[in-house]
Amino acid sequence: MQKAQNFFSNKNVIVQVEGVSGLQILKAQPFLAVAILTTGVMLFFGCGAIVGNNTVGKTLVTTGDALAISMKAVEIMWNSYKNPVIQKVFRIPLILNMTQTFKTELGYTVGEFSKYISLNKKSLLKAIKDKIIHWLS
Repeated sequence: MQKAQNFFSNKNVIVQVEGVSGLQILKAQPFLAVAILTTGVMLFFGCGAIVGNNTVGKTLVTTGDALAISMKAVEIMWNSYKNPVIQKVFRIPLILNMTQTFKTELGYTVGEFSKYISLNKKSLLKAIKDKIIHWLS
């Protein structure tokens, strides 16, 4: 045991994981999916706020809204079930409202989205591709 301690005392040991997929990591730590998406939400909402109230800004905020779906689900569950118990026991309201706190601008509404991309004839990806090609030409 002493020889092993002496051997490793002046060495840096790096452990690398091999053969582990992202799905296995998320299966072991499911809240990591919410944490990763929360980072994306903050990034897209922040970029949308910087760009401003134009097409690019609204697109960034709408992307942030789409990424925030899992975070909103966690907020709804927490605010509906956990917060009332904590508030009764400790007399402290711990309401989660991060998705609205981060959001500074409005994204596209469903009505605006449906006017911009008609889905009655083609797939969503083809409709978006056609709109981008039309916008660039």
